[in-house]
Amino acid sequence: MSDTSTFDAADAAHREIHVALGGSLTATDVGALIDRASKQVAECDAFAAEKAAAASDATLPTRDALVAKQEADALTFVALRLRNLMPTLDKRLAVERDGEEQRQRREQHGQAQQRVEEIAARVRKDYPKAVAAILDLVAEMGKANAIATDANRNLPRDVEHVPSVETMIGAEILSRLHLPALDGTIAHEMTGDANEAFRTELWNREQRKRGEEWSRLSPAASLRAVS
Repeated sequence: MSDTSTFDAADAAHREIHVALGGSLTATDVGALIDRASKQVAECDAFAAEKAAAASDATLPTRDALVAKQEADALTFVALRLRNLMPTLDKRLAVERDGEEQRQRREQHGQAQQRVEEIAARVRKDYPKAVAAILDLVAEMGKANAIATDANRNLPRDVEHVPSVETMIGAEILSRLHLPALDGTIAHEMTGDANEAFRTELWNREQRKRGEEWSRLSPAASLRAVS
């Protein structure tokens, strides 16, 4: 590229960048303008240095040296105009980046707000039903346990006690229980040791209940307990 075409390209870049700054731009657009300006400045500086060196050549005719100096000054001038746009371009880039970041944050905020509202509406609709179902199950468990207790007071020979509902299914359920936190992550998972401890506790609890029942049903046992 000659010094003349370099000057023309830099001058065109200056005009087009100046016009572009008056319109709508993205951060990518501004970054491209900065790259273009930087490239043109570098090329102008290189040719200006060559022309300045030629103008200082004592062997060069004065008229040719004057032309070289004028060309160097022209290249330096157009490069300076582009340099003067750089602070404006940098500020515009910061503004556009901030605007895009804020738009992304607003979009994220809007999506979060929408999701929360959707789930809140679902909770309002389904939660009371779920609680009612659980309470109904708890009530039925209590009834079943009461029936088992009555039956255990009058056990036929050669049969085991009727276990409580908790004893029958508690360990089975809790061995793979996952309790979700409100954010949807897994808040708790019963470990093998915890499950074994739970089974042991259920067994001990059942044995204590059996002992209490036999104490109530056996007068001899009651007398021994009193003595």
